[in-house]
This record gives sequence, structure tokens and C-alpha cells, in this order.
Amino acid sequence: MLVLVICKDADDAARRREATMNEHLLHADEIAPSLRLAGRIVDEAGSGTVGSFLLVDVADAAEARRLVQDDPYSRAGVWRDVAYHPVELAGQNGFDTQER
Repeated sequence: MLVLVICKDADDAARRREATMNEHLLHADEIAPSLRLAGRIVDEAGSGTVGSFLLVDVADAAEARRLVQDDPYSRAGVWRDVAYHPVELAGQNGFDTQER
């Protein structure tokens, strides 16, 4: 199951992120087999970080929650809000272009 995880930053996330970045990256290495895509969400100017996103391939939504809850950013309070969305990727087997 693919789950898109959207993590919105807390107000003082920059300080917390800096203090836990090494541990966060080690955790990312540990869960790499489940990660399909991950990165930061930036502000409209493209310069400041306002959150993170992950696309994980997991057995179920509970596993996605566990991966995020075990992340040092989560434990340090970097993220104020985390949302989980099961998704399906478009075009995996091409697109059906027949008229409907």
C-alpha cells in the first residue's frame, strides 16, 4: 500500500530540525526500503522549509504511522501536524486514452 504522508512544521521547527537532523537522516537510511519519495515542503519563495513529505510503500496505514512516529523529527516536535493519505499512482500501466 502506498501512503503519502504530509508533515507540517511546528512554529519553532528550524531549531528542532537542526538539533536532530543527523538522527533523522540515520532513520531515513533505516527505512529506505519503504521510502519511494521524500523531501521537504518549502514556502512560496522556495527558500524556507515548512514541512516534509514522504511516499512510503508499507503493508498498511499502521506501519506508515509507526515509521513516522519513530522518526527523530516526530519525537522532537519538529512536526505539528501529520496527515496520512493512501494513494494510487496514475499511469503505472499507461493511460487509457479511449473516448468515453
